[in-house]
Amino acid sequence: MIKPCVPVGTSCLPQLSERRQLIRFPLQPPLPCLVLSPEGKLLCMAVAEDLSAAGLRLFVRRPFEPDATLLLELDSRTGTLRLPVPAKVTHACVEDGRGYWLGVELAGRLREQEVRALIGG
Repeated sequence: MIKPCVPVGTSCLPQLSERRQLIRFPLQPPLPCLVLSPEGKLLCMAVAEDLSAAGLRLFVRRPFEPDATLLLELDSRTGTLRLPVPAKVTHACVEDGRGYWLGVELAGRLREQEVRALIGG
């Protein structure tokens, strides 16, 4: 079962140190992307709120359990890059019945020029 998201700053748990080793880039505006099954069947649309070379934070309208394997189709804002990327859901939470936040780990790292194209740089 997917648990509710904990609002930022309201957790009674001690703050853990940041474990990410790669720079995470916020995406403003968020980047639309497609979520497909590993076989390529369209499952839903998503928006990426941030990304690193190894993962993304996605908002979707349907649930995906942790460990679900997905294929994400990421498009650059300029339309010069369309990138199918295998990914695995590492965590998920539901936000007030509006949708779900997913943390996804990419099967392979994005190259620097792919990250730049996706963030609009």
